[in-house]
Amino acid sequence: MKELFSVKCNSRIYFKRGFSLVLILALTFSLLTGCSESNTSYGLNPNKPITIYLWHAFGEKRTAALDTMIEKFNQTEGADRGIIVEAKHFEDDADMYGHYSDDSEVDMAGLSAASDMLYDKKIEFADINELIAPNAKAGIFEEYITAGSIGKDKKWILFPIVKDTWVLAVNSRDFSAFAKETSHSESEMLYWESIPNVGRDYYTYSNGKSLMGVEDVADYMQMGSLQMGQPIISVEAGEPVIRTDGDTIRKLWDNYYDPYVSGYYRSAKSTRIVDIQNEKIISATIRSSDTEKLGDRVATSTNAMMDKSYEILPYPQFKGYDGICPVDNTGVAIVAKKEVRRFASIVFLEWLTSVDQNLEFACLAGGIPVHKDLANNMNYNIFHEDNKSLMTDMEDETMRVSLQMVEDYKITVSPICSKYKSSMDYMGEKLQGESETTRKAVAELMQIDQKRRKLLDKYITDEHFETWFSEFRDGLK
Repeated sequence: MKELFSVKCNSRIYFKRGFSLVLILALTFSLLTGCSESNTSYGLNPNKPITIYLWHAFGEKRTAALDTMIEKFNQTEGADRGIIVEAKHFEDDADMYGHYSDDSEVDMAGLSAASDMLYDKKIEFADINELIAPNAKAGIFEEYITAGSIGKDKKWILFPIVKDTWVLAVNSRDFSAFAKETSHSESEMLYWESIPNVGRDYYTYSNGKSLMGVEDVADYMQMGSLQMGQPIISVEAGEPVIRTDGDTIRKLWDNYYDPYVSGYYRSAKSTRIVDIQNEKIISATIRSSDTEKLGDRVATSTNAMMDKSYEILPYPQFKGYDGICPVDNTGVAIVAKKEVRRFASIVFLEWLTSVDQNLEFACLAGGIPVHKDLANNMNYNIFHEDNKSLMTDMEDETMRVSLQMVEDYKITVSPICSKYKSSMDYMGEKLQGESETTRKAVAELMQIDQKRRKLLDKYITDEHFETWFSEFRDGLK
């Protein structure tokens, strides 16, 4: 796998001068066009700064990164413009929404497509299209703008600031030992269709241990259906659409239910990070911001057999389709009512996602930058050369793999949709619940001396899928 992702990562020396010129031109253009000013600063005065408030329920790592960047903004751009940003963290989206009212002292809200607050028609979200400077908008991936827009008029309400992606972490010591005794290799972990075959042989090799854990079953289903061109949840003509294509759902079923009930995937009793750390599994799909929890030891040719040494691989794909780089659907919505506060909010968000700041923020947050010019390994190498202290070796490896996915695959993000949360909850519960029920039934019957393979053949059938699929399809309507 290392060779597949090393070619572009080692090109810094050949592109450094070219990138410097591009960066200078980009900065010059930014200075000439201004930052959302439209020839007015709405009365902002650095001698009498206003304070704007950002509420959010981001994870621990992104929260710490955001606090660092807010402090930097307040001391630089904010001080020059007369803007102070203060952030308030909540336990989760529901907690934040529960504290919100018309009188709340909040100007920006960090949300995801699963947040009920995003679909509250009593809240007047600003249309970012009407606030953002053209050059700032041009720097952001179109996929994020589309996914953050809602309704037939495509009102852009969710501003992307950084994106988590999903990767695959592999315990190199245990996988290497297993590979030496079998014909398998890490390259088979790149595809959902080949992972169950690896899992079957690992189950035998390890006397009944699971190979892998999938962090979120609903994400697996939604991202897989998106890759296969039949998204379960989508938005068409501004309206939410739920699609249950039989062939697509069957492929998702075959590559999760079958290996799960067979014991090749780990049961969902804890997070995948905990499972791989405790050696209950030797591979797991996890968010890019979580890989730091694995420690800082990245597997190399010399230490691959050492304890707690991990390889970071790209997120598995389905064969025969264009590859995808799955990213989260979070962002920041502007809820300020007064024009001056909306203006101050967009000034901060443009600064945070600018070519000067966004890569640093992404490194600190464990995600990937949303600025087009920064989301590649060539530019990351240049930045990392002078900022190695920002990241551990594990975070560095994760960033390189994530950026290579951006370069090689299609960025894929679920759109804002009023049915998103309920549909995702249902999808995950339905597939995981059926998998758990079957696995438990097999385990109980094995205790009365029934053969495992014979039991599995009873449950892994076309008829079983058709019965489940009929219920699944009706439940999503």
